[in-house]
Amino acid sequence: MPEETDASILSDLRALCTELAARQGLSDEAREEICGHLEDKLLGYLKGQIEITTEDALLLVRAHFGDARGVARQIRRGRRQNVHGPAAGRPRW
Repeated sequence: MPEETDASILSDLRALCTELAARQGLSDEAREEICGHLEDKLLGYLKGQIEITTEDALLLVRAHFGDARGVARQIRRGRRQNVHGPAAGRPRW
Protein backbone atom coordinates (compact mmCIF):
# COMPACT_ATOMS: atom_id res chain seq x y z
CA MET A 1 0.00 0.00 0.00
CA PRO A 2 1.39 3.44 -0.90
CA GLU A 3 2.70 5.50 2.00
CA GLU A 4 0.35 8.41 1.23
CA THR A 5 -2.59 6.03 1.69
CA ASP A 6 -1.17 4.93 5.03
CA ALA A 7 -0.82 8.58 6.06
CA SER A 8 -4.41 9.37 5.06
CA ILE A 9 -5.81 6.35 6.89
CA LEU A 10 -3.73 7.08 9.98
CA SER A 11 -4.91 10.68 9.92
CA ASP A 12 -8.53 9.46 9.87
CA LEU A 13 -7.76 7.05 12.70
CA ARG A 14 -6.19 9.83 14.78
CA ALA A 15 -9.31 11.96 14.28
CA LEU A 16 -11.38 9.01 15.50
CA CYS A 17 -9.13 8.64 18.56
CA THR A 18 -9.48 12.34 19.35
CA GLU A 19 -13.27 12.14 19.05
CA LEU A 20 -13.51 9.03 21.23
CA ALA A 21 -11.16 10.46 23.85
CA ALA A 22 -13.18 13.69 24.03
CA ARG A 23 -16.44 11.75 24.47
CA GLN A 24 -14.93 9.63 27.22
CA GLY A 25 -13.05 12.49 28.92
CA LEU A 26 -9.66 10.82 28.50
CA SER A 27 -6.34 12.52 29.10
CA ASP A 28 -3.99 13.24 26.22
CA GLU A 29 -1.73 10.47 27.49
CA ALA A 30 -4.57 7.91 27.52
CA ARG A 31 -5.70 9.07 24.05
CA GLU A 32 -2.20 8.56 22.66
CA GLU A 33 -1.90 5.12 24.21
CA ILE A 34 -5.23 3.96 22.79
CA CYS A 35 -4.43 5.51 19.42
CA GLY A 36 -1.12 3.67 19.32
CA HIS A 37 -2.89 0.35 19.91
CA LEU A 38 -5.49 1.12 17.23
CA GLU A 39 -2.80 2.15 14.73
CA ASP A 40 -0.87 -1.07 15.34
CA LYS A 41 -4.02 -3.15 14.83
CA LEU A 42 -5.09 -1.24 11.70
CA LEU A 43 -1.67 -1.53 10.07
CA GLY A 44 -1.49 -5.21 11.01
CA TYR A 45 -4.81 -5.81 9.25
CA LEU A 46 -3.88 -3.77 6.19
CA LYS A 47 -0.51 -5.44 5.76
CA GLY A 48 -1.88 -8.93 6.33
CA GLN A 49 0.10 -9.44 9.53
CA ILE A 50 -3.08 -9.95 11.59
CA GLU A 51 -5.67 -12.44 10.41
CA ILE A 52 -9.24 -11.17 10.37
CA THR A 53 -11.42 -13.22 12.70
CA THR A 54 -15.02 -14.17 12.05
CA GLU A 55 -16.03 -11.53 14.61
CA ASP A 56 -14.03 -8.91 12.67
CA ALA A 57 -15.69 -10.01 9.43
CA LEU A 58 -19.13 -9.69 11.02
CA LEU A 59 -18.30 -6.15 12.18
CA LEU A 60 -17.25 -5.26 8.63
CA VAL A 61 -20.47 -6.66 7.19
CA ARG A 62 -22.52 -4.68 9.69
CA ALA A 63 -20.57 -1.53 8.91
CA HIS A 64 -21.10 -1.94 5.17
CA PHE A 65 -24.74 -2.94 5.20
CA GLY A 66 -26.18 -1.35 8.34
CA ASP A 67 -28.88 -2.80 10.52
CA ALA A 68 -31.00 -5.78 9.46
CA ARG A 69 -34.14 -3.66 9.05
CA GLY A 70 -32.36 -1.35 6.61
CA VAL A 71 -31.09 -4.29 4.58
CA ALA A 72 -34.56 -5.88 4.54
CA ARG A 73 -36.07 -2.58 3.31
CA GLN A 74 -33.54 -2.44 0.47
CA ILE A 75 -34.32 -6.02 -0.51
CA ARG A 76 -38.08 -5.38 -0.49
CA ARG A 77 -37.63 -2.21 -2.57
CA GLY A 78 -35.38 -4.04 -5.00
CA ARG A 79 -37.91 -6.81 -5.47
CA ARG A 80 -40.75 -4.37 -6.08
CA GLN A 81 -38.73 -2.28 -8.52
CA ASN A 82 -37.17 -5.22 -10.38
CA VAL A 83 -40.14 -7.50 -10.97
CA HIS A 84 -39.19 -7.86 -14.64
CA GLY A 85 -35.86 -8.83 -16.14
CA PRO A 86 -32.90 -11.05 -15.25
CA ALA A 87 -31.99 -9.18 -12.06
CA ALA A 88 -35.48 -9.50 -10.56
CA GLY A 89 -35.40 -9.88 -6.82
CA ARG A 90 -31.81 -8.77 -6.34
CA PRO A 91 -31.31 -5.92 -3.88
CA ARG A 92 -29.81 -2.65 -5.09
CA TRP A 93 -27.09 -1.60 -2.69
